[in-house]
Amino acid sequence: MSVMNGSDVGASAGRDRRGGFAATLPQHQAVGLDQLIQQLSQQAVARYRTLQVNSGDASAAALTATAVHQHACRRLRKDAECTTALNVCAIELLRQGHGRRATELLHSSPGSLHHDDHSLLIVALASLADEDLAAAETMLIRSVDCQPNQAMAWLILARIYRDQGNADRAIAYFERGLLLDPEHGDAAIDLARLYVGRRQVSAAISTLRPALARHPRSAALNETFAALLLRRAAWLRRLRRINAATELSKKALRHLRIAVQSRPTAELWARIGTGELRRENFTAARQAFESALALNPDFRPAATRLATLDVDQGNIDGARSQFDRLVQQSDSSALAHFRYSRIRKFKPDDQSNRYLTELRRRLAKADQPVEQTQWLYTIAKVCDDCGDFDQAWDAYRQANQIKMRRMRPDESGRMAGIVDDAIAAFDADTFQHFAGIGHGSQQPIFIVGMPRSGTTLTEQILSCHSLIDGAGELKDLERLRCRMFRAWHQRMQSSGSFRGPVRAVKYHNGLPFAQAEDFKQFQMDYLEQLSVHQVDGQYVTDKMPTNFMHLGLVALCFPNARIIHCRRDPMDILASSMCQNLTPPFCDPDTLADYYIQYRRMMDHWRRVVPNRLVEVDYEKLASDSESQIRRVFTELEIPFQDACLRFHENDRSVHTPSKFQVRQPMYATSIGKWKRFERQLKPIAERLQQASTD
Repeated sequence: MSVMNGSDVGASAGRDRRGGFAATLPQHQAVGLDQLIQQLSQQAVARYRTLQVNSGDASAAALTATAVHQHACRRLRKDAECTTALNVCAIELLRQGHGRRATELLHSSPGSLHHDDHSLLIVALASLADEDLAAAETMLIRSVDCQPNQAMAWLILARIYRDQGNADRAIAYFERGLLLDPEHGDAAIDLARLYVGRRQVSAAISTLRPALARHPRSAALNETFAALLLRRAAWLRRLRRINAATELSKKALRHLRIAVQSRPTAELWARIGTGELRRENFTAARQAFESALALNPDFRPAATRLATLDVDQGNIDGARSQFDRLVQQSDSSALAHFRYSRIRKFKPDDQSNRYLTELRRRLAKADQPVEQTQWLYTIAKVCDDCGDFDQAWDAYRQANQIKMRRMRPDESGRMAGIVDDAIAAFDADTFQHFAGIGHGSQQPIFIVGMPRSGTTLTEQILSCHSLIDGAGELKDLERLRCRMFRAWHQRMQSSGSFRGPVRAVKYHNGLPFAQAEDFKQFQMDYLEQLSVHQVDGQYVTDKMPTNFMHLGLVALCFPNARIIHCRRDPMDILASSMCQNLTPPFCDPDTLADYYIQYRRMMDHWRRVVPNRLVEVDYEKLASDSESQIRRVFTELEIPFQDACLRFHENDRSVHTPSKFQVRQPMYATSIGKWKRFERQLKPIAERLQQASTD
């Protein structure tokens, strides 16, 4: 059992059936039997010293453990009923591997096994050494009956019950033991894992705090605490509490960095790198992955992530070499193959056929949704490149169906509600009412549109200009909007006119409670975050496509900001989205068609009401007549054109979207009408969108 041999603690109790959080909890080594014996030996020695000092032998306080053992043995020859001396001798026998002799010694003085908790604990540990769990349990129960304030017995019992699958009793005994010894780090981790198995993350976090305060440099405590914070951050993101989630993620990374200082491992560095990637700290992420590989050059998760960063930063040859090596290994990951397929062009030959056979074999063995999705996208990409479009679509469809399991039940209705809210809230009267609150800054350039509509390409072109810095897909506008909505929510509740949760706050019901200070704070914080991405330019692009939902707020706060709207044939958007590993709702054709219809409805409204300069960029025109279109865009932006913008593919800035490959190449028009390779499967959607465009 894990109490004895130090195996993984609570793995089954913390296992999330979805393969989620429990899989991210760090492996933890339980307290081994030798360690328990050593702890009990120290307690027995301390008790004996105290006994001798209280008997008038002040010099006993300075005795070493060996001297105490010798002294206790001499005393036993004179006083065979001295339980304290008996325990010192018995625990020493147990420590030397003579468990039966230790038990026999204690049984020679029956009184000790009736009245002394330490004697009972020694026999319990000897029983554990013999793997006699029933006898150990009996002695431990007698020990806590004899001395209820002995934490060790409670905690050993808790582990026995945990390993027997009795989570209720295990939790109760861990709680009792930690009440007596809240700084016991190993037990706190064990209990935290049991709480996680019941999705009680708050209780798990609270359990670790006292132990972490006592052992602030503990690698195990810091790593486990970080995993719990990241779990809580993910939950907060689902509740749209972006600010709180961001802060927790930062805190989790701090704890991971403490852990890696105490126990530097490739696994810990890779977790830090992944955390920095999520925060879009790409330089820090690269350093972490490189640190992981310095410790273990064969650590594939770090190698895969590092190769992906090479792609993002334009080092395609370096990435290809790394991926070539990774996918040749028999136990290579689904992620490595997925990334590899993105930078390879496959041909319809025997080599591709053999690769497809291997991919399908690996898919058949995959049991986690994420891995299944990655294998399917890889299969689809190979078939797509080889011209087997029916097989490609079937694999794309299966991959997207797996991802759709995470989609909200009524995603289409939700999107329609967002558009209804924006249209109702932001009309001419609203802009007149809030006239004068806008910030005069022209620094932001917002690039919006549907996914796969050319937003990344447009930003890549603009960022070649000496006056423009490209910031990529910033989450700051959404984060600050959520914070503003929470302020409105508090006022709405204080007024007594609103009793709903914060998620029920919308523009149309929240704007009446808005104050000028809200917008000033929003403007100041947004511009401060934007300035982080400003290098030499006068302007900074914010290329978050879904910001089209919030152009009313943008117009109120930054009426002088430029807005670029990227457009593309909706069928090419849909087909391209289905071929990428995108999140819901962009992985379901019908839902994506609904989304597009609502998006177009919203953009029609913004054209009518927002005062900002709005520049339209059509992907098809840009691809077929790039120079004249690029010049036109700069003319409408009222920013002087520079020839460097025509050489956008030479730009060495990092790109972290699925379009990272396309923007490294000169302009090409082969993506126009590419949806028709799946025309048979998409015909009903095409007819529906055609009908919607005429309504």
